[in-house]
This record gives sequence, structure tokens and C-alpha cells, in this order.
Amino acid sequence: MVYIMNRCLKCNVEIGDDTGICPLCRCVLLRDKDLKTQMKYPAVGQKKERMKYAVRVYVFAAILGFVVLCIINYMSGAAVRWDLLTGGVLVYGYLTLQLSFLNQNGYRFTMFWQTLGAMALVIFIDGILGFQGWSLNYVLPAGLVLLDIAVGVLMAVNSRNWQSYIPVEIVMIVLSLIPLFLHHIHVTDQWYPAIGCFGISIFLFLGTVILGGKRAVTELKRRFHV
Repeated sequence: MVYIMNRCLKCNVEIGDDTGICPLCRCVLLRDKDLKTQMKYPAVGQKKERMKYAVRVYVFAAILGFVVLCIINYMSGAAVRWDLLTGGVLVYGYLTLQLSFLNQNGYRFTMFWQTLGAMALVIFIDGILGFQGWSLNYVLPAGLVLLDIAVGVLMAVNSRNWQSYIPVEIVMIVLSLIPLFLHHIHVTDQWYPAIGCFGISIFLFLGTVILGGKRAVTELKRRFHV
């Protein structure tokens, strides 16, 4: 928006209309013929502060609600600790708020930790309900497979910089060893989800290296100095 201002040298004020007389001292105004443009920028800092305040309000309400639920659960003598179940969901909600509104590390970081948080929540729920093992037998491998698929999709979408996802694929291989280890120490009793999870991670990495050729090898050398 553009303004033409008139200035009163005696009062040292600017008048925004087209009058020629100062309304305060009745002196003749000096007309400013220069155009002054008022530029408005988005209040990024204010928006971030509002987000932080909203997160603090959520934390306060979550703590208060959790304490109330613990008291109710204790007084009712419920066999299932549904207050802890609600607490786990509230913690995951806090993680979601942090990653969605206050995180500055990019969508890959958000996607990765959001998925791991969801898997941890499901395992926690399984433990509270008596631990039937379904979370570690099926949900953990399935969640890692979903991350592998997401990495593959992101590589296809971001085709100009696909090689930057190679370190993520290596991390996925390491994580896919967890279901195998749990089966090895007899925590889980289903071997095929663990094998499938590890196989998909290896397949994705080898496919990237073989099909990527020189760019993939260069990225590995640059990242790991080999």
C-alpha cells in the first residue's frame, strides 16, 4: 500500500490525508512528494511463539488429565491400567506436535521418528494389555517395511537427489536386525515377518547401489570415506 504523507516541521508529525494545514498547530504542512511504501512481512516469529505456547498448554492439560485418570483408575480398582494407555497416547501426541510444528529438520526426520514413535506406542499398549507378542511379531516388522516403502517412494519423487537417501537405507538395515535379534533370543515366535523385513531392507539398498551405479558409489564414498 502506498501513502503520500504531509509533514509538520513544528510538531514533527506526519499527516496521512491531503490537507495542507496541521490539525495541531495550524501551520502549513510540508508536502512529501516521495512515495513511501509500507512493506508487510509475515510474522514468522509470532507464529512460532504461538505454536510453542500451544504445545505448553497441551503439556499442562495432558499432565493434569493423566493425574486425574491415575486417581480414577486407582479408586475404581480396574484390572487394566487404561490410565497408562491414555498416557502413552498423550506422549505420542506431544511427539506429533513437536515434529509437526516445532521441528526444523525436514520431512524425512519427521517421518522417521513419527513412525518409530507409533511403533513404540503399539508395543507399549501390547505390554499394558498383558503382552501377547503381536506388537513385536507383526507390528514392528510391518512398521519397518512401511518405512522402507516410504523411502523408496521419496527416492522416486526426489529423483534428482535420490542418492541422499542411501544413509537412510543403511539405518533401515540396522533397524531391521532388531526383529531378527528378538526372534533369536526367543522374545518373538514368528520368524517370517522378521526375515521379510530384513530382506526388503537389503533388497532396497542393493537395488539402489546396483541401479544407481557411479552416483551411488560416489555417495557412499563421500558419506563414509571409503
